[in-house]
This record gives sequence, structure tokens and C-alpha cells, in this order.
Amino acid sequence: MEARAAFIERATDIAYKLMTPGHDRDDIRINIVNAPDGGWGMGGHAYTGERLTEAITRAAAATGTQV
Repeated sequence: MEARAAFIERATDIAYKLMTPGHDRDDIRINIVNAPDGGWGMGGHAYTGERLTEAITRAAAATGTQV
């Protein structure tokens, strides 16, 4: 449970830093679900778990957030 809570907090931080001005941090929704490789879809692209982790890590680095 502790690891999930930390993940949600960090993911929310990343999403908030990438949002356009005027959005409320409290309106961000993060949902942890298990998906088969290739089952993640964002922006019209399918991601494996590994590619999703890489994308999140890149986004975090771009915002100066530690993952």
C-alpha cells in the first residue's frame, strides 16, 4: 500500500507540472490498474509496461521530479 501511495503522489506531481495553467491539482485522477503489455494507451500510442515506465521517467526528468 505504501508503494502505491508514493506512486500516486509522484504521478500526481508530474501530471500537475505538465498541466496548462488554471487547472486544480485536486482534480487530477490517478488510477493504478494492471494491464497486459501493450494494454496502456495514451495519445493514440500503445505502451508496454517498460515503455510506459520509460515515458514516465522522461517526463519526470523534464520537470525535475524524481521518480
